[in-house]
Amino acid sequence: MLYTELGELPKYFDRYIKLVPEDMHLMDALHKYGPEYYRADLNILNEIGDRVYAADKWSIKDILQHLFDAERVFTYRAMCFSRAEKIQLPSFDEDVYAKEARATHRHLEDLFDEMHLLRQSTIALFSSFDTHHLQSSGQTVSASISVPAIGFTLAGHFIHHKNVLVERYYPIINKI
Repeated sequence: MLYTELGELPKYFDRYIKLVPEDMHLMDALHKYGPEYYRADLNILNEIGDRVYAADKWSIKDILQHLFDAERVFTYRAMCFSRAEKIQLPSFDEDVYAKEARATHRHLEDLFDEMHLLRQSTIALFSSFDTHHLQSSGQTVSASISVPAIGFTLAGHFIHHKNVLVERYYPIINKI
């Protein structure tokens, strides 16, 4: 499935979904825009370390942890909606999650290992969905979203944060 086949994109999440190339199928996007998309830059990320580009911004480790937290929340939503859950699912406060995760105490390699395992689980879940599941949708506090839109959101979320790293964090190296 291509994201152009989703019909109307969910508000707010469209900004992530539209980052995925229009001709890329969902499963290809989940494979491409995951941990290996970031791991290629491990040396740069290690060099940046815990520095941030501005006060009160997340570190590289916080961003990676945020990607996991969001992926866990979103895959839970996809599973619920694929199983015909009718209740409105709650949102999550990403800033509270980031603060409480305390990712700066972790090693980047450990974060990448976790990210790899989590994405493999996500791919397994989405691979299990048949046409019926992929036509499912549900309601969160902030939006109605379909199962495939969740998958494209996950891929686009990785692209979004990689763009943030390249634009705002990578220049930190030149300031050292």
